[in-house]
Amino acid sequence: MTETTSFDLRTSPWIAVRTDRGIEEVSLLELFDRAGEIRALAGEIPSQDVAILRLLLVILRRGLPQSFDYPHERWA
Repeated sequence: MTETTSFDLRTSPWIAVRTDRGIEEVSLLELFDRAGEIRALAGEIPSQDVAILRLLLVILRRGLPQSFDYPHERWA
């Protein structure tokens, strides 16, 4: 019998970040919860940070209301 393991990107730590305490791995949910504490992404190479940042921007944008597409209309 084969045992399968699961990995939930939302709750399992996998994103390397730099905080005041040093480098640690956080989950997606933890990253957004602790955004104020995180100083930078801390991937092994710079292109890894860029890829993770692009993913985070898509997730963040998807969570915003559609009216955010044209924020200047709110300030007119």
